[in-house]
Amino acid sequence: MSFQRLLLFGFSLLIAICGSAQSPGIKIIARAKNDSVILRWGATSALAWELANKAGYTIKRYTVFRQGEVVKEAQQSMIIIGSNIKPWPLERWETIAKKDKYAAIAAQALYGKSFTLSNPSTNAMQFANQSAERDNRWSFALFTADQSQSAATCMGLRWVDRTINRNEKYLYRIVISQQYKNYPIDSGAVFVDPSEKLELPPPDEVKAEFGDQSVMIRWNTLYHETIYSSYKIERSDDEGKTFKSTDDLAFASARPSYAASSHISYYLDSLPRNNKVYFYRVIGVTPFGESGQPSEVVKGVGLGSANGVIAVVTTAEERQGNAYIEWKYPSENLVNINGFALARATSSKGPFIELNTKILDANTNSFIDKKPGPINYYVVRAIGKDGKTTTSFPYMLQLEDNTPPVAPSQLKGKITDKGIVTIEWTANTETDLIGYRVFRANSLKEEFVQITRDVIKQPFFADSISLNTLTRKIYYKVVASDLRYNLSEYSLPLTLTRPDIVPPAPSPIITSESRGNIILIKWQPCISEDLAHYELYRYQFGDTSRLLLKEVSKDSSVFVDTKVEPGKRYKYQLVAKDSAGLVSQPSIAVVTCVDHGIRAAIREILTKVDREGKRIILQWNYPKDGLKGFQVYRAVGDNPIRLYQFIEPDKVQFIDKELRANTKYNYQLKAVFKNGAESEMSKEITLNF
Repeated sequence: MSFQRLLLFGFSLLIAICGSAQSPGIKIIARAKNDSVILRWGATSALAWELANKAGYTIKRYTVFRQGEVVKEAQQSMIIIGSNIKPWPLERWETIAKKDKYAAIAAQALYGKSFTLSNPSTNAMQFANQSAERDNRWSFALFTADQSQSAATCMGLRWVDRTINRNEKYLYRIVISQQYKNYPIDSGAVFVDPSEKLELPPPDEVKAEFGDQSVMIRWNTLYHETIYSSYKIERSDDEGKTFKSTDDLAFASARPSYAASSHISYYLDSLPRNNKVYFYRVIGVTPFGESGQPSEVVKGVGLGSANGVIAVVTTAEERQGNAYIEWKYPSENLVNINGFALARATSSKGPFIELNTKILDANTNSFIDKKPGPINYYVVRAIGKDGKTTTSFPYMLQLEDNTPPVAPSQLKGKITDKGIVTIEWTANTETDLIGYRVFRANSLKEEFVQITRDVIKQPFFADSISLNTLTRKIYYKVVASDLRYNLSEYSLPLTLTRPDIVPPAPSPIITSESRGNIILIKWQPCISEDLAHYELYRYQFGDTSRLLLKEVSKDSSVFVDTKVEPGKRYKYQLVAKDSAGLVSQPSIAVVTCVDHGIRAAIREILTKVDREGKRIILQWNYPKDGLKGFQVYRAVGDNPIRLYQFIEPDKVQFIDKELRANTKYNYQLKAVFKNGAESEMSKEITLNF
C-alpha cells in the first residue's frame, strides 16, 4: 500500500496496518514545486516510529537523470541533504503549539504523560486502552503531520530540498540514522521529477441533504484518493460571501455501514436554525498540509417539525390583483402551535421569504398577498410552542399576464480580429423577465434570424462570425421574454463593422490600347463596398522601377497616359485599395505605343520683329533625341506657304533678313527625325514687317 493511500483516511487505517504482517519500515511521498521538492514520511508501526524518533532520520539524494541522460555511476551522484533529523525537544514546542492546534496535538502525542481516547470504567478496559496508547500516539502524530506543515516539520517528518535542478531527476532514500539489531527498520525511497507539476483539483460530486436543523454533506473521493488525506468542510451563513470551517480539525472520512459506495464520504453538520439558506463547500487537504481548490457550492434550508403535523394549502387564487391563500390545519393540533407564517418564493425549491411581519393567529386560515409576482410558490409554516415548525408543501399561483416586456435598449458591442462578437445591453427591470433572444442579419433589408438556441438570462451575448466576406456590416437585434413567453418588440438594430482582413476584389482591365501618342487604360469598376481609390502603376521594359502614375478616384474607371514615347513597350498594374489600406490582386496590361511617324508639334515659339536691324527672329525649344533638323515654312503676303529653309538640329533659332517693308509674313515650323518621322506642323505665326 502506498504512503498516499496509507494516509488517505487518517489514523484509522494506520491502526489497521499495525496488526498486519508487514515488516517495519519507512514510507515516503514527495511533491515537486517550482524551486524545491517537499518530502513527507512516516514509520509503518508505532514501535518503529518511537525508535526512529530516538535514532533520527538521514535523507540521501541520488541524481538518476541529468539533462535527459541516465547518470551511470549513481553512488558518485549521492549526497546527504539531511542527517540526524529528530522531533524537536519539548521546550521548543510551546510557541508553535499556541498558534497551531495540530502542533499542540503532536506535542501531546510525543511528550504527553498519557494519551488515552476515553476513560474506561473497568480494569479490563483500562488495560486495553494502555496497550493501545502507543498506537494512538503514532496514529495522531501522523494525522497531525498531514494537516499541518509546522507539525510535520517539528516532528521530524518533513523536509524541503531547495538545492534541486529542474533538468535533473532524483531518487530520495530515508534511512534510520542508527539501526537496531533486534528490530531492523527498512528504508523508504521515492523517485521525483521536479519538472512535473500537480494541480490540486476541487472535490467532485458534492451533494447536500437537509433535514431538521441538520445537513448531510457527501462527496466522491474516488478520483482524489491519491491526492488528499483529509478534507475541510466550510459553511456560509451570509449567502456565500464568506465561508468558515465547521470544525476546528480536518475531517477524515469515516464511512457509515450503510454507505452504498466505498468512495463516498459523508459529513453531518447541525444547523443553527431552520428556514435559513446555508451554503457549503468541501476542500481537500494533502499529506503536505496544502489545501486544494474548493468544490462547487451546495446550498439548502433546514426543515423543522411541529410534532410532525403540517398545514395543507387548499386555495391560492388571484383576486383583483392580489393573491388569496387559504389552508387547513387539524383543529385538535391547534393547541400545540403559536400560529402560522406564510412564505413565498419564485421556485418550489425556494428560498422562501416570509410575508407576515408577526405570527398569524392559530385560528387564522387565510392570507392576502398584496404584492404577488407573476409566478408564486406559497408555503404555510405551523410554529409550535416548542419553537419547532412544520412547513406545508409548496402551492403554485400563476397570475394572468398579457403584457410583454419593453424592448431591450442601449445595445453596444465589438468584433475582435478573430471574429468574436460580444454585445451587451441595459437589463430589463420586469420582475417576471425570463431572459432574452438574440437575432442577426447581414443587411437591414433581410429578415433577422434568431441565433440563440434557448433564452439567455444575462444581458450580454457572445457570437462568432466569419471575417472572410466582402460584407463589412453585421446587424443585431434583441427581444425580451417574460415567464408567460410574452415577447417584447425588437430592439433598435445594433450595427457593427467587421475588422477588415479581406482585400478588395480585383478590377480587371478591359481596354488597353495605343491611340496616336497616348495609351488608353479602362477597367471594370471594383465591387467592394469600402473601396477608397485605385492606384495605377507603370513599368517600362528594361527598367525594373515602378512608377505610380496616379491615384484614381473610386468613381472613375479610365485613365489616359500622355507621357509615353512611340515605339516603347509598357506594363501597367492596377490595384484597388480600401479604407483599411488593403489592396486587391493586381490587374496587368502590356501595351506598345505604336509609332505612326508623327511627333508632337513645336509649341513654344518666340518671335521678334527688328525693323531697325531689318530682320525677324524665331526661337523655340524641342527635344533633340533622334532629331535630324527643323524645317522652316514661310509665306509672303497672301501667297501659299512653302518650305523656306532647313535648320540644323543643334540650332533653335531662325533669322529672316530677306524682307520687304510693309509686308505680311506667315511662318510654320516642323521637326524631322533621322528615322523618317516628322512632327506635326506648328501653329501658323503671322508677323507684319
